[in-house]
Parts: sequence; structure tokens; C-alpha cells
Amino acid sequence: MAIATFSLSELAEAARGSSDSEPLLRELDAALVDPGAFRLTDLPVSDELLEELQATTRAFFSLPMDTKATFRFVEDQYVGWCGGEYLSQYGSADRKEMYHVGPRVAPTLAAHAKDGSLPAADADVVAHALASCSLWPDQPVAFIPVWHAYYAAMQEAAAVFGGVLARLLQIAPDTWFDTMQGNWADLAANYYPPIGEADRSAEAPVYNAAHSDLTVFTILYQDQSRAGGLSVESADGSWTMVEPVPHSYVVNVGELLTYLSGGRWRAAPHQVTVSEEAPTSARLSVPFFYRPSDERIVTSFVDPEAPPIAVGDWVIERKRRARAVPD
Repeated sequence: MAIATFSLSELAEAARGSSDSEPLLRELDAALVDPGAFRLTDLPVSDELLEELQATTRAFFSLPMDTKATFRFVEDQYVGWCGGEYLSQYGSADRKEMYHVGPRVAPTLAAHAKDGSLPAADADVVAHALASCSLWPDQPVAFIPVWHAYYAAMQEAAAVFGGVLARLLQIAPDTWFDTMQGNWADLAANYYPPIGEADRSAEAPVYNAAHSDLTVFTILYQDQSRAGGLSVESADGSWTMVEPVPHSYVVNVGELLTYLSGGRWRAAPHQVTVSEEAPTSARLSVPFFYRPSDERIVTSFVDPEAPPIAVGDWVIERKRRARAVPD
């Protein structure tokens, strides 16, 4: 199945209700149904910010293991840095390193308000970030401001896209934003090391095992340095490679959006494997995991019979079921 491509600004205009907007919205609805993933362009991210994001993030992952390990949060692999032997402690055979951060541990990362707006940028963001969260690296020096700028851009994009989803669900925008304001979206980076000969001799080695996300939706940036890797499973069980395309992001439905849509929109299973033809460079991807705060109790927008979900408890239980994560 081909992966559709949409422009965020065109979707937003369609959601405002022009008479010729229905075909575009129907196309988006079909992509949300199956495979549950698509490409999105025209996000509020400049080329300069993307270049800085890649440079600072790669510089962080190039630090010595002992240095990166100081940013490890032992209670949860999805906070701070995790990789190598630490990742294997959670029952994972994934060959990657990760860095995750979000408002649940870093209060200087600001979620959008009910009207989709964001607070003004903090002029002293580095000092405030380091003082309020020990998981922020102080090197490279640009890491903190660049990640805050990119996080703000993702929150802006998520708010715009949320308005589109509200239109498709035929609910008032306020109903959507009552649930999503003050969200605890995580910004993360996945670093896949260069491919060695042992990896090439294996049959499609798995760098990130097949899974679906515990999110409303995920917005993923793939760098252009290593083609291939990411694939998405369609409802018929077939897998489609999602190659990195300049100026585009991959959006996939998360399990919470499946619930909120009454089961209509499908949480897309996806994985990262490596083909024999892949080059030997490292691969970097930067996902934005958009979901309500753990303190929220959410109800389906569509199915009044669906039991409410206490987000924090639900996330813990889903992690426990997915893989052996310690309490």
C-alpha cells in the first residue's frame, strides 16, 4: 500500500470548511483507517532548525557512553538516555540508543494551551532547563535551545492537526482541546549505529522491533543520511517501506487515537530493519510522541459505551504488556 502525502496547511484550510474540501478530508480519513500512517509536509520548521537539530543530536550521541549514562533515568527507559546494556535490561533486543524528554520531567518544555497557543520563548531557557531537570545534557551547548525550539514547533503542528482531526470526528474543536491542552508529549531521538558486516550477513536485522505507539499520534522526522529502514504494516499484513523524503514527516496513528475514534482509525504497527543494500552510516530519527498528560482521564469522542481511560495507568499497563519493563 502506498503511503499518502498531505500538506498541513491544506488540511487546516479544508478543516475550516470550504465547499470543495471534502475529497481531501476523505483521503486523510482513508489513510488514518489503513495503514494508519502518512507523510505530512508544510510543518512550521525551518531548514536551519532541522540542520541544528540533527547536528546537536548527533553530537550528543557521539559523547562517551559513560557521559551519556549520567542522563539515564533508572525508573523508565522512556525518559532521558537509554542504550546498550541498559536497553537490554528492559527485555529489548533493539540495536539503538534513545533520548526522551517531555513536560512530565522537564517543566521548561511547554505544551499548547486550549486555543492551541504557546507561551513566549524563554530567554534564559538553558539555565532554567538545567535547574529544573537533571536529565538535560549541558553539551553540546546548543542542545537545549535547539530541542526547545523544535519542541515548540511540534506542539504548534500538533495543535493545527488536532483541529483537522476534530473536523473529521465531527466534534467541536473545544472538545478535542479540552483533552489535549497541557499534554505530556515527549520529544525523542533514536540513534541507530552504523551497519557492520555482521549485520549485513543477517537477514533483515531488527533495529527497532515491530510495535505501535502509546500516543494519540506521532510525528517523525527521518534524516536523509541512510535510506530505508522504517516500514509500516497495513491491515492486510503487508509491510511498506517508508523512505525518508526531504521536507516531509511521517505521521502515524497511536493506540489512544484508535480509542478516541471508536476504533475507526488504526494504530499502525511499524519497525526499523536494515537491508543488505543499506549504507554504513548511522541513522537518526526524531519522533514527537503526542498524548495527554498521565493525569488525564479521557473518554472516547465517538463511542459512549467505551470505558474511560486513566492515561497514566493505561500507559504503565501497556508498557508492561508490550515488554518486560520493571515496576
